[in-house]
Amino acid sequence: MTSSEHPIYRNALNAIQIAVEDFNDGSPPRIASAVRNLTSGILLLCKEKLRRLSPDDEILIWKNIKPVLDDDGSVCFEKSGRATVDVRDILERFNNCGIECDSKLLLRVADVRNAVEHHYVEDHAQIRGAFVDGLRFLLQFMPDHLVINPRDALGADVWETLASPTQRGYRECWLS
Repeated sequence: MTSSEHPIYRNALNAIQIAVEDFNDGSPPRIASAVRNLTSGILLLCKEKLRRLSPDDEILIWKNIKPVLDDDGSVCFEKSGRATVDVRDILERFNNCGIECDSKLLLRVADVRNAVEHHYVEDHAQIRGAFVDGLRFLLQFMPDHLVINPRDALGADVWETLASPTQRGYRECWLS
């Protein structure tokens, strides 16, 4: 991690890199793991955006915030509890802050991830579709909202794997 990288950002990239490794394995358990890791990475990148928007103390990443008076009597906000924002909270805060993203893609990925987490999903095409939706989201979100080139951030090896036309036929699904 470089001195300019925040742990949220580094954790996000690590999760996405592991997701690509799992996806490339191709076995059903690893495909399910891929969608879980990819979703985690995406949500962490969304939290990174909120962290960067926060006026103080990363306040926007916390699920519950409360107004308090500081020493000079000014109102400020502090976290209440240990929970951070979930996907719906993220989308609400993005909306309130004027941050536009493809919420439909994000919700589809999160819905499949939730099904994988809490149920057994036999439709591997649905899981692969969520992975493709997640990659489409990243292609839009990283440059537009984090001013990051996905290839540079994720590493050339990971990116080349994603961009390779021979990778299980999914390239044309999300690069088109």
